[in-house]
Amino acid sequence: MKQLELLEMHMIGEIEKKVSKELTLVLAERSREEGTIPTDLWKKPIMKESFTIAKPHIAEEFSKALFEDFTETPSTYTFNKGHFDKSILKLESAAMARERSNYDNYSMYYENLLRVQLQLLYQREQENKSLNDQLQDAANNLDVEVQCQLADKSHDLLMEITALRAHIAEMRGTLMNQEQEIREKVREEYDNLVHNLYTATFELKSKFEMYS
Repeated sequence: MKQLELLEMHMIGEIEKKVSKELTLVLAERSREEGTIPTDLWKKPIMKESFTIAKPHIAEEFSKALFEDFTETPSTYTFNKGHFDKSILKLESAAMARERSNYDNYSMYYENLLRVQLQLLYQREQENKSLNDQLQDAANNLDVEVQCQLADKSHDLLMEITALRAHIAEMRGTLMNQEQEIREKVREEYDNLVHNLYTATFELKSKFEMYS
């Protein structure tokens, strides 16, 4: 029985090593592709795995089969050698069948665990991809909105600059017209002054001629 327990522990250890190796490879691959794995990956399990080992009544069945053929005395039980060997063979077969069943159950259990972890990783990968897509869409929309605002602002500034240029041109025209009017007025006053001076001079000359 000790050998069977050791065999059972050995098979369980091998299964645990295999599952641990597979999980390490999966995590390493995800880390290589994405850079980091979220720490809350296992916080929302999809399903719960439970494991129950069937416990066949090997000892009871062995005892029952062994005591089907025996000789009893007040102090001893005597078994036929052939019957005893046959019972031992049945016990060995039952024990090996139990170990094979346990091995298959352990394998199925840990394979289900691995499948659940892979499903969780895939689900988290899809969630991250969806979030990245949403962030990218938001960034694109924000960029478009910023570009539109800049375009509107630039258009408003251009309209203001155009209006200022038109106003400056109008002011320049007004100044030129005022300058031209001032020049015309100064020239007119100058011409009048020269004409009056000439007239006064001519009159003075005529008076001097009259008295000379």
